[in-house]
Amino acid sequence: MGHRLEQVFRDQYGKMLHFIIRRIDDAAEAEDMLQEIFVRATEHVNVLDPIDNLVAWLWCSVKNRVIDYYRARALRREKETELIVDDGTDGLDLLADLKLPGGEHAYLRRIIADTLYESLDELPESQREVFILQAIEGRTFAEIAELTGESINTLTARKRYAVKFLRQRLKEIKELLHEEM
Repeated sequence: MGHRLEQVFRDQYGKMLHFIIRRIDDAAEAEDMLQEIFVRATEHVNVLDPIDNLVAWLWCSVKNRVIDYYRARALRREKETELIVDDGTDGLDLLADLKLPGGEHAYLRRIIADTLYESLDELPESQREVFILQAIEGRTFAEIAELTGESINTLTARKRYAVKFLRQRLKEIKELLHEEM
């Protein structure tokens, strides 16, 4: 059975890798996913209930792993959205003073989050990195300084510039929300 897995690995690896890369657009992550799948396959090769159609099992695993990737990403994004949109400490809390029915909060939260992510992509890399590490992941400036090798003052300034930019970009959406209310 191990020889069969080796042969399938040689025959299918490139196709599966290309399939994953086309769907997640991250070659390194795709490579890691596929390696995990083949490791799992090796664990199942010598069990009492062997895999009858190894190629089909692997392709099913590939597709399920891509789905899991997007589910995890959606959960991460939802958590980040809650942290950013509801975090009044950075002055980005757009829903705080709006009186909305419960269901509308989720819809507006999604709009704000999408706008915020688009705006984050427009930030210079150094500012985006500090903002995400500090505001979203909750790391301290001391931790970020150790991680990046930058001074705390430099990191603080970068975050301040990022917040200023994000406030400006989100100001329009806030004004629209107030007009609707």
